[in-house]
This record gives sequence, structure tokens and C-alpha cells, in this order.
Amino acid sequence: MHTKIISSLEDLVYIQEEWRHLFLEAEEYEVSQSPEWTLKWLKYFDKQSKLYIILVYERNQVIAVAPLLIRNYLGTRTLQFIGAEESDYNDFIVHKNWLIQAKLAITQALNESRHHWDIFEVMEASPGSIINSLVTPNWLPNTHLISLQETPCPKISLPSSWEAYLSTLDAKNQQDYRRRLRRLTEDHGLDVKFFYKTIDIEQKIKDFLIFRLDAWKRADRIEELPSLHLETDYISFVSEFCTEISNFGLVCLAQIYANNSVISSALTFLSKRKIFIYSKAYNRNYKRYGPGNLLDFFLIKYAIERGFDVFDFGRGDEPYKFKAGATSMNNNNYLVVQESLKSTISAYLTYRGLKRKEV
Repeated sequence: MHTKIISSLEDLVYIQEEWRHLFLEAEEYEVSQSPEWTLKWLKYFDKQSKLYIILVYERNQVIAVAPLLIRNYLGTRTLQFIGAEESDYNDFIVHKNWLIQAKLAITQALNESRHHWDIFEVMEASPGSIINSLVTPNWLPNTHLISLQETPCPKISLPSSWEAYLSTLDAKNQQDYRRRLRRLTEDHGLDVKFFYKTIDIEQKIKDFLIFRLDAWKRADRIEELPSLHLETDYISFVSEFCTEISNFGLVCLAQIYANNSVISSALTFLSKRKIFIYSKAYNRNYKRYGPGNLLDFFLIKYAIERGFDVFDFGRGDEPYKFKAGATSMNNNNYLVVQESLKSTISAYLTYRGLKRKEV
């Protein structure tokens, strides 16, 4: 077993097929672990950062990928997952038959590279992730660990049938769902469509992103969106990424139509066990019908019928998620900081606004 560091885009393009094979064969994955995510992210963002992608090989087979890069800001070198700020979940991807060995190999590679970085920023590590199992106070020598505030990511453990799911809701929520559905159908007509074929995603994804921006503007809440989402390259990034992963059945665009127009839309990513809402929006002219909440219910039904185990609302603890039956689950956020005065001061100055505790 040996490791290789990918530091150039040319080398990354060369090994993308091996990475994709590992990704698609994994027992579970997030789309941010795919080579498509990394390549599109690097095309539009982080062009000046230094790639530090760790590959672990068993003979000639790639058995693990750690998709990392190093950003240098005012002299502080921060190791991060690629596209971490946009991803709800960041992790290494490892072949199930080589889990222990690959974790040791990645740890060794990170330890040997400590002179290249000052802070390893581990953000959005889910409780069951590989990186979360590794990050402990004694993980890497001559470092100390800072635990930041956790991120809520509510989820629903899906039952085997739609009727069983409805039975988990209280009577008030069931009645509210049926009432809104009936009123919207009677007043405007209703149609629900799910798009997942590449030709449909390619044609509709930009319209969805524009619809979403317009919805936030009309709600006078555009400033609440991440600044990245307002950049001109963001639409190109999401459009190209979604079109490419649609070839592998990893994306679904769900839409509610009323009066032959889209009134609610959600972009979701699909893995082997779960469906994850990446972003959504609705037409405020139909707010009284709760089109966003109705679309959640249609997506939950869709997920159950397709045999998914988990419905993932993504980051944020908005009340509507829990009314739909979600339970609270939190991502962990850490800083692995080198034992040097420079690194310690940089960590304090950069992250002092975040709640934290020493571990």
C-alpha cells in the first residue's frame, strides 16, 4: 500500500476515472466526494489554492481519496476539503474492504505534510463520517484540537410506506398538509414533476437557479444567501456539475406546477440510501398554500417509493423541518492547529467569532 499526492490539475484529470469508480462503488457517498464536484469547483473557484489530494493505492487500485487543498491567506496556510464552504458534508472516500488501512495511510500522509500547513479546517463532519472518527485530541502529533459549534442537519428516517410516514405526524400537521393540498388543487390545479434525465437537467437547471434567486429577491432576503450564490460563476458551477452527475442518476429536480407555471422547486442529490435537499424556492404569490412544504411532502413520498432510508433536509434547524418529522442531527466542526505560536494566533484571530471549546 502506498500514497500519492495530487498537486496539479493535469494529474487530477488523469486519475478522475479511478476516483469515480471508487466513488460510485462506495457503500454510501456525498456528491461533494465525486471528482465532478472537485473539477467543477476548481474550474470556477479556488484557482489560486494549492491542491493537496491524497490518493491511497493498494497495488494499482485507488482505495481512498482525501480531496483537500491548501489556502494561503495573509501567511496562514489552511488545509481544507475542496468546496467545503458549499458542501453540507465533507469526508474522505474509502473502499469498504480497506477502511482501517486507508485511514492509517491518510493519517500518515497528513502527518508527514505538517510543514505545508498551519491549520486543518475540518468543517461539516457528520457523526458517521470517516474524518469524524479520526479527529481526536491525539490524532496528529504536535497539534491541538479546537471543537467549534456544531451544525444542525435535521433528517427523517423513512419508513417503508407513505401511510406509515403520515402516521408519525401529529393530527394537526396531517390535517394542515391535506387542507393545503386540497385548496391548491381546487384553486389553481396542481401537477408535480420529477426530472432526473440528463437532457431535462441540462435544460431546466439554470431556470431553477434563476427562479431561486428571484424568489429570495422578492422576499427581500437576498442578503441571507451565501455570497458565493450571488457570484456569476455560481450558476455555471451548479449547472455543469448537476448535468454531469445526472449521467449517474445522482440528481433530481422536483417541481410543483399550478396554472401551468412552476410555483415551487427543489434541487436534490441522490445517493444509495438517502435523498438530500441541496436548495429550493417557491413563488411567494402562492405562499398561503405552503408550496415549499407541500413539495417536501411530495419528495418524502418519492423517496419512500424509491426505497431510500433517509430524507435529509441539509443544514439549518428551521421549524418546518421538524414539523415534517425530522429529528435533530448535528455535524461536527474542528480545527486541527499546529503547536506553534503563529498557528495558534492565526486560529484565534480567524475563528474568534465562532463558539468553541478546547478539547
